[in-house]
Amino acid sequence: MTVLGGLSLIAQAPTLGGVPASTIAGGAVLVGFVALLSVVVDMNRDVTRLKTRARHEFMPASHIANGDGTTRQFKTLTPYVPGSLTVWADALQAHAVETNPTAGVFELTFVPSEDQHIEAAWRIADAD
Repeated sequence: MTVLGGLSLIAQAPTLGGVPASTIAGGAVLVGFVALLSVVVDMNRDVTRLKTRARHEFMPASHIANGDGTTRQFKTLTPYVPGSLTVWADALQAHAVETNPTAGVFELTFVPSEDQHIEAAWRIADAD
């Protein structure tokens, strides 16, 4: 037993379903003893990774709008990384001008006809 700042920590061999972690193959192999404090620190790192996971991830093709015969300017669901935007009109790749990536705004070089489906994919930009 180790005492750290008034806390008693008991070192224990890490297991997964009762099987020692050092015998589990396919990735990082844990060897030896891991203190409870180490496990808590690792869990906190995982939570932090989940909170920042969306940064620069690729947003798959998403429906943006239907054409109305007059509008050329559209907005993505999130800000996008400049140069990462791809736009389709009725499943055909369309030429778009990135007018304001921070606001998620782009403009098509043509006016989509009524009920023409506009979709886009992009890399999500940092929010800060």
